[in-house]
Amino acid sequence: MNEKGIIVGCDSQQEWLLSWWWEHYHIHNEYPIVFIDFGMTEQALAWCRTKGECMDLPALHPDPASKTDVLPQVKELWETRYGEEIWSRRNIWFKKPSALLRSPFRYTIWLDLDCQVNASLEPLFHCLYFGIDIALVKEPDYIQALDQYQQLLLPGEIHYNSGVLAYQQHAAILHQWAELALRSSEQFSGDQQALSRAIHLYHPQLFELPSIYNWSCTFGPNTNAKIHHFHSDYGKKEIKKYFNSSS
Repeated sequence: MNEKGIIVGCDSQQEWLLSWWWEHYHIHNEYPIVFIDFGMTEQALAWCRTKGECMDLPALHPDPASKTDVLPQVKELWETRYGEEIWSRRNIWFKKPSALLRSPFRYTIWLDLDCQVNASLEPLFHCLYFGIDIALVKEPDYIQALDQYQQLLLPGEIHYNSGVLAYQQHAAILHQWAELALRSSEQFSGDQQALSRAIHLYHPQLFELPSIYNWSCTFGPNTNAKIHHFHSDYGKKEIKKYFNSSS
């Protein structure tokens, strides 16, 4: 077993991000990579095998709750906030907890494919050496305030972003997150909402990373950002500009 490594997940809709993600990651890092297959084409799987190892999820992994399983007022809130696309995207988002459990590494970093890695990831591993179960970035204050206004958070609960995660292989919070996500997915719009709830309920040994390790593209460019997260449709448009400028 390798001591340290990286895990990413990908399906056929995200394959176009693979080369962009790899190009930036590989400039600064050489940790072994495991690509979790969320439904890639054979062409993409072949490419991934040239860069690392590929793994499947358990065949019987259940789908999250559908529209009909969610309370009407909650359904309306989610669609207003995230758009109609949320229902197709949830099928991928809720595979993340199970994907993290597949890690063969003692210390693992999960990265969403829309994360541009601009520096060595060693500091993220380093914080795990002191008994930390999981390390991640808190969502910005305006997201916290909106969540509280829409009553999506319990009293004292904090909303964390799951796009960048450093964690110990056998941390109990991973199993608690996976169980909550699979058992109660009708309560959560996505995997990171379920993770935030699990953290609130079970109190793991947690380290809040500075925002430069998961810098939101909505904040604009930041030359100090170690990981620039191009989430949402806006972020994907910014990544496509990179391909246009390179062609």
